[in-house]
Amino acid sequence: GDAVEGPAKKKKNNPYFQDPKANMTRDERERYQAETADKVAPPLLLSLIAQAEAQATLFESWAQFHAASEHEDAYEYGSQVARLRRASELVGEAAAKAAGVPGGEACALAMNTAANSIREAEAVAEKHNATVYIERVPPFSSLPTIEPKAIVRPTLPSEVA
Repeated sequence: GDAVEGPAKKKKNNPYFQDPKANMTRDERERYQAETADKVAPPLLLSLIAQAEAQATLFESWAQFHAASEHEDAYEYGSQVARLRRASELVGEAAAKAAGVPGGEACALAMNTAANSIREAEAVAEKHNATVYIERVPPFSSLPTIEPKAIVRPTLPSEVA
């Protein structure tokens, strides 16, 4: 006769058990996650996730900051300003993500310290470009993406004698 469906197959075929985010756009998924996050995750986990997201944005900001210094070394002052503007935007986003996160005081302090350094460098670069170099500042989107760099040299361990 007819085989009886197991619970896993019934669940898979039932639209009520399917992942509600499966057919959503990115914006819909983010809105859904924001609206349901406190219903499915404990506050500590949400705090850690928010801190990690803020830190990731901060790291991206620092990457732009360091790329700006490479432009400065290459006498590309317009590109330097464009990167520093983006770094400043990103550090603002990171601070916004970290704001009000329970237990995120150290994270917020790191954001503020970074924001001060980046915005100070941005102001100096803007002033120098406006008064000395007078280079066109290209749109950030026209700059090349930052390629990953190895910060250590790979070496094979020597044999233990």
